[in-house]
Amino acid sequence: MADAVVLERPRLGRLHLRVREPLDTAVGSLLLAAIRDGLAGGATEVVLDLRAVVDHDPAGHGALQAAQALIAAAGARSAHLVARPRLRGLVLRVCHELQDPGARPVACEAMADAWLAHADPRAAIDLSFAQAEQLLARVREGQA
Repeated sequence: MADAVVLERPRLGRLHLRVREPLDTAVGSLLLAAIRDGLAGGATEVVLDLRAVVDHDPAGHGALQAAQALIAAAGARSAHLVARPRLRGLVLRVCHELQDPGARPVACEAMADAWLAHADPRAAIDLSFAQAEQLLARVREGQA
């Protein structure tokens, strides 16, 4: 259980945690403690790597919600790395419940870096739309 929540790639201002066990009461407690410690240490960005999490229970949902509430209260932004649709749904639900515009589920570390690189969350969304429009234009040119 000690390896259930692991601090990875320490970086100034960024807390990067990997969760390796199902998200339940015990793992949730470890996650909350790690986030509290990281935010107290001055982190302004949080990456929660949930790609290894295969399941969660209602207590895990509550723990993730409490963790995200801590992050939001500290004024930090977060990216949640998820690989499974069920976990992506959980993260989206937590973000919606808290109405936190500074949190987002992402599929890979490059997307997390891109999301956290923008001080204004709307700028990241605008950039995503612009990139999608450019890609669509290139596809249309190739078909014309």
